[in-house]
Amino acid sequence: MPTGKAEKQIQSEVMLDLSDPHSKLARELREDFQAALCPTGDRKQNATQTDNDGIMPHPARVFRNNVGVATYPGGERVRYGLCPGSSDLIGWMPVTITPEMVGKTVAVFLAVEVKGPRGRLSGAQENFLERVKKAGGIGRCVGGETKVDAK
Repeated sequence: MPTGKAEKQIQSEVMLDLSDPHSKLARELREDFQAALCPTGDRKQNATQTDNDGIMPHPARVFRNNVGVATYPGGERVRYGLCPGSSDLIGWMPVTITPEMVGKTVAVFLAVEVKGPRGRLSGAQENFLERVKKAGGIGRCVGGETKVDAK
């Protein structure tokens, strides 16, 4: 990611990128998901076949997830967002299950943490992404100094 961009701008770019099912990021996330389901075998062939056999993959649907605390003038505090450490973008990515996996399309939970040029994952954010992946979802950090793959 180019330096100097604000994190919100990068989030908007990632959301736009995920709206195109043929984008590099969307393809990488589908491949990551297939790698998690099929650690060996024909996953690369299946991922390519899904994109090139005339079947249009569906775009991911993501939403901004702001997390924090709002304090009202009377002093009342209200927490918002999913939970501390939850990712910036939350949603789902339709994944076509290969014939070996029943041949249906399912929506897979998707969590994308977006970081600015020098951003790093906090411990809570790393934990959230790991829990998403362990539960069968797709979790990834994009931008920043590090990139966490969903494998």
